[in-house]
Parts: sequence; structure tokens; C-alpha cells
Amino acid sequence: MTSAAPPPRINRINLVCLGVTDLARSRAFYRDGMGFETPNNEADPQIVFFDNGGTKLELFPLEELAKDINA
Repeated sequence: MTSAAPPPRINRINLVCLGVTDLARSRAFYRDGMGFETPNNEADPQIVFFDNGGTKLELFPLEELAKDINA
């Protein structure tokens, strides 16, 4: 009995995080200008996620991102 070959590996990106200096303005650009959909409709969120057909776009305050990566 021969073993079946493993299924081909599919590489994909599930999350893209952008560090932004103005979260409200960036959210408006991607939501209102680009038409991205977000489940987060808070007035002043700390982080914003957009759903994009299997991939998520995250907007994160640049200063906080720099702290997270020790920059």
C-alpha cells in the first residue's frame, strides 16, 4: 500500500496590521473611501479591524505598535 501525497500547501496572509498616526482618519479612509467593512462601530475604538474576504486589515496606533516591537 502506498501512502498518498500530502495536499499542496496554500500560503496566504490572514492579517495585515498597519500602524497609523490618526486612527479616526484612517478608519474613515478605509471604510468610507475604500468601502471596507468593519464590525467595530465604536465611536472611539483603540484598534480597528476590517473584514476582507478571509483577510483582515488591522489599523493600530503607530506609537503603540512601536512599543509592541520595542522600537
